[in-house]
Amino acid sequence: GNPGVPAVIITEFNEHENIIMDMLNSIEETYVCLSREKDRKRAVDKFQNGDVRFILLKAVQGFGISLNREPAVKNGIGSYPSIIYASPTWSLDDWTQSNNRCIGVHNGKNINTPVYVLNVKGSIEQQIVTALRGKQSLSDVLMKDVGRKGFTSFAQSLLLDASEADDDVFDAQDLDARIVLKIAPDKRPTHKL
Repeated sequence: GNPGVPAVIITEFNEHENIIMDMLNSIEETYVCLSREKDRKRAVDKFQNGDVRFILLKAVQGFGISLNREPAVKNGIGSYPSIIYASPTWSLDDWTQSNNRCIGVHNGKNINTPVYVLNVKGSIEQQIVTALRGKQSLSDVLMKDVGRKGFTSFAQSLLLDASEADDDVFDAQDLDARIVLKIAPDKRPTHKL
């Protein structure tokens, strides 16, 4: 709908990627698909520098990379990108992280990145986005409680101090050791074992 505006297209399904790539090919648009590139850095650089207009990826593929196109904008090639979700992820962390891929700074101010979620009224995608927004609201409320002075939140009790650990607490290292050493649940892992 916005000719010339670059976009980060996030979808969780290979079939969606195929459909989107076919569509982009049919209208002769330039793109890279992160899951199909052998050299991720080169693919990201193509998008950042304005060599391609679209980049396709899954939410988790965006960890640790920036897709804000600041180098392209600085060189007068196009604009900052929008984010388009062809299918949203269920994970609040992945959702939040993928929304932050395009954050950049222009003239000392953060860029507002438009985020579009493609869904049909009453669809599972709409329900996922509603659930993600609910999770975010709940998370914000819990964090406010933790920060209040003179008030102990139940969220504080969820934080485990190493000195409080006892045999009733799940210990991932203990479980991993039991699996590797093939120790039965009723036996204690010892140095000898």
